[in-house]
Amino acid sequence: MAGVELGGTKCICVLADTSGAIFARERVATGHPSETLSRIETILHGWRREHDIAAIGIASFGPLDTDPASANYGQLLATPKPGWAGADLRRLLWDTPFLIDTDVNGAALAEGVWGAARDLRSWCYVTIGTGVGVAPIIDRRPVAGLGHAEAGHMIVPSPQPGWVGSCSFHKGCVEGFVSGPALEARCGQPASDIADSDEVWDDVAQIVATLCHNLAVTVVPERIMLGGSVAINRPHLLEVIRAKLNASLAGYAHGARIAQMPEFLVTAKLGEDAGPLGAIRLAQLALATSAP
Repeated sequence: MAGVELGGTKCICVLADTSGAIFARERVATGHPSETLSRIETILHGWRREHDIAAIGIASFGPLDTDPASANYGQLLATPKPGWAGADLRRLLWDTPFLIDTDVNGAALAEGVWGAARDLRSWCYVTIGTGVGVAPIIDRRPVAGLGHAEAGHMIVPSPQPGWVGSCSFHKGCVEGFVSGPALEARCGQPASDIADSDEVWDDVAQIVATLCHNLAVTVVPERIMLGGSVAINRPHLLEVIRAKLNASLAGYAHGARIAQMPEFLVTAKLGEDAGPLGAIRLAQLALATSAP
């Protein structure tokens, strides 16, 4: 089966067997949609000539129409990514079972099979990188209503007087304060170059703790896991976020239990493979639901 993870800066195409073991991988830089999707098409159709591909999963940055009954299923909605609004991901498909969902939902589902949520019924996966995505999972299914969750655009207090945030839609949302581009806009250098000792990381920890507080009291998950490049590359933040979360919850309701559960807030287990494996998990689900 084939999987495609479309990310903010790169796309990863993978081939895997039905168990999820990846045996081929190609990387494409995320540029203009016509060029990027054409390169992905070339990879997929090349693999199609060599392999019997039973299903395809596409896990994409959003916002995205994820309703299979919609005429616009698989199309990007209004997005901060220039040129991508209206891009139709169905052009990558052919007559084989498929499923399209967000990259964060895919990664969350992968963590439920191969990662840090294998023994759980409910969890939240938070990715912090080019953007901030949140996938609330209840009964091992992504929460969905009018569309998929966009909790990375939750409005939060500014961490610094005068800093209004960099989100092109909401300014002072979680993504507008702690995503890679937001940190670069604030500090004048790429997030990867900011020293661990910089005070900005305390602000990041406070905002992520606020996000986790709101998830803890609304979604009520059994676990929250942090992924994405910012979270993966700054492991020292986990304990700071955990302490700020416990202080914020202040022992209220199930907050008292959370304070005694270091496993409530963890780093996602799959690391950089979360996205590609998320796409493969979508392919697995597509194949399972297509079976007679």
